[in-house]
Amino acid sequence: AELFRYKYTATPWANGDLITIDTSAPPGANGIQWEMMGDVGLFASVADDAEDLPQVDLQGSTQYNKAFSIAAFIKYTEQQMQASEMQGNFNIANEKGQAARRAYDRTLNGYIRVGNAATSTLGVTNLAGRKDIPTTGAWSGLSPSQIVADFTNAYSQVFDGTAGVFTPDSVVFPTSARAILKEQNSVATNVSIEKFLMETFPEITKWTYDYGMNSSGRGSTAAMVMYVREPGVLRALLPEFMRPLTVQAQGLGWKVPFKSRYAGILCTNPGTICTLFGI
Repeated sequence: AELFRYKYTATPWANGDLITIDTSAPPGANGIQWEMMGDVGLFASVADDAEDLPQVDLQGSTQYNKAFSIAAFIKYTEQQMQASEMQGNFNIANEKGQAARRAYDRTLNGYIRVGNAATSTLGVTNLAGRKDIPTTGAWSGLSPSQIVADFTNAYSQVFDGTAGVFTPDSVVFPTSARAILKEQNSVATNVSIEKFLMETFPEITKWTYDYGMNSSGRGSTAAMVMYVREPGVLRALLPEFMRPLTVQAQGLGWKVPFKSRYAGILCTNPGTICTLFGI
């Protein structure tokens, strides 16, 4: 018999398309630490013989994310192996291994996007210190100009909020907004809202839609996230990528555990992230 396989929702956060996946830490690390350093103070006008000069100095802090294990297992029997080989169009061990990889990608995708409540780990869309603002209203009931204003407000939160130091370069919309953004921007032009935004904000080079964003906003509402994708600003910390452990014989079958280590999000400036919820 011919074999057909199900298709699954994409996992763009887990595959590195939307964020840098940092695997540089060793698998045995209990956590990942990094240092932040900046400067404080200004020069001032003083008398030629002044002695009480203002001081310019450095200030710093240490940041730390705890790492935790992600694990699951697959199991198959000798009879399942023989039956799949007899059919001749799939291998049960390989198929279950691929299923484990897809499950891992879905898990990691969710952890990076919205965090993991069980380990008190935050994700990109709920990171402490980010800008989190509401829309004017549900976009389905707004005019194109109001939608553009909401988008521009999110952009200003990052650009103006960091005094122009950082410029957003990425935006991820919920898939529920795709049809709305494809609508004509105005009667005076044949350009869609999406195209108008792309032309108005050319510094944003990553434009995409993600199904998971349909419920990633405050109150599980549909949300957009705009952020700076540079590795020096934002990364997902993965000390150990998914790997199989020793195959264990169990009766007339086998069990294969899989393990990974995850340490959350490294963000050197949470103000470079803005979530726009209520879309």
